[in-house]
Amino acid sequence: MGAYMGESWDGFDGRDNKYDEKKDKKWNSGIWKLIACLSVLMLIYIAVNHMKDVLLVKQGICLDAEYDEEKMTAFYKDENGQQYTYYLSSYEPESRDGRVKLYYRNNIRAARPKNSAMSYIRNYGFFGIILAIAVWRIWKVYKG
Repeated sequence: MGAYMGESWDGFDGRDNKYDEKKDKKWNSGIWKLIACLSVLMLIYIAVNHMKDVLLVKQGICLDAEYDEEKMTAFYKDENGQQYTYYLSSYEPESRDGRVKLYYRNNIRAARPKNSAMSYIRNYGFFGIILAIAVWRIWKVYKG
């Protein structure tokens, strides 16, 4: 067996550790401040992409492409007969009757669909709720 270590094994080493309320509040609020900052950054990122999406729809060129919902791909043939394939797995496009509208500015290969309103509502809601909870927790730390 090992040597006897005294009473240190149970976490009490005889030192006087005083509770520092200010340090504890700073630590607790720091975690929530980090979460709040990350959610604000995500909300800004979503808003910027939303604005880019709106500008692309307003100022871009529109294509009407065939849409396969199972494979999440869109197919478009131009007037020269060249076929373009677009993989839309990272989007929630608004589609009707197997068709989807794609938008681009300069490069037809970079065409992308307009995301559905529900995807934006879900993203804004999720990160908005996280931000609200973080602000509420920060307020509770300093209030209490």
